[in-house]
Amino acid sequence: MTSPHTSPRRRTTARLLTAAALAALPALSLAALPASASATGVRAPALHASHHGGQPQTVNVPMTMSGFTLPSQLRAGYVTFATSTSDSAGHTLQGFRLNTGVTQSQAIKDLQQATSTTPSVAATGIAAATRDVLAVGGAMVDPLTPVWATLPLTAGTYYFIDFNQLFAPGQQVTVHTLQVTGTFDSDVPAHDQEIIQTSVNGLPRFSSPSSLNTKGTILISNQADEIHEAVFERVNPGVTDTAVQAFFDATLHNQKPSGIPFAEPGMRGAAAISPTRIELLHFSPPAGSYSLECFVPDDKTGVPHAFLGMHQVVALSTVGGAVGAGEGGGSHGASVPELALGAVLTTGALLGCVALLRRRPDRVRP
Repeated sequence: MTSPHTSPRRRTTARLLTAAALAALPALSLAALPASASATGVRAPALHASHHGGQPQTVNVPMTMSGFTLPSQLRAGYVTFATSTSDSAGHTLQGFRLNTGVTQSQAIKDLQQATSTTPSVAATGIAAATRDVLAVGGAMVDPLTPVWATLPLTAGTYYFIDFNQLFAPGQQVTVHTLQVTGTFDSDVPAHDQEIIQTSVNGLPRFSSPSSLNTKGTILISNQADEIHEAVFERVNPGVTDTAVQAFFDATLHNQKPSGIPFAEPGMRGAAAISPTRIELLHFSPPAGSYSLECFVPDDKTGVPHAFLGMHQVVALSTVGGAVGAGEGGGSHGASVPELALGAVLTTGALLGCVALLRRRPDRVRP
């Protein structure tokens, strides 16, 4: 491991974190945080439900190294979590429910094991989490890109964490409890495009439009049989899915990649959801070409889904139609040496990426 004082600029993506970057995360508050959510200047987009209740409830969630706050209670329905951060390492708001008979401490133990850098341990952990918990989604946020994640929440008890805490060895994870009450009686809010998480010939895949308009709202639908996330990482001009796969293949086999496809050290997007679940994503990253990826590990091998081919290069823009790959600015890409550091050290760290939960028997999607 390198020094824990490694500069944030030397951290590669949230799923290409080196052990040094993980160790560099300051300890978050272990004390109970205030029950009321803090307001920020970030405003949620208008998401109009087709009937029963109008706009979803909105909770502003500024995330820092000291933690975050949530209300203690909300009414059932669609809830928009408007996340933001000024921390260069970023944060991941992840929600889940417990299956019958499972304790909160057992669920956290499962997740910590699932983030192990040892593939066999990660596979065991994700399998245990699959048995014990239901992932309801959330948001991965970086300093440049506030993220709004809208989740369908029926009555019951939910738990939310900053998933990044799980990567700090030996650190206690702060868990926020959210009680949802009342009857869920809402249709899916209006949305502009859809990303489907699916499988093709037994392998995890995305089905997404080649161009996504970030002025609108994207519905993410998990139609597969395992947990998935949907996060976006900017790639260099001209990069293709073949080049991204070649990078992952080389990294997985401890070989030097022929090139670095990624143009930045950050990621942002939608956190993990279980099969049959949906969530809605609204965000406005700089226009350009991005790799849509899922790094949830396989429950048999511990290899992240992205390594198995669950990635798709897409164009993000604020207008209709495709944009030039890498255009738009607003984000300074990492240098080749910085990204190369991740290429050298990623195999273990990637195997400890978002290893979340799979669905409980009951469905939440209306």
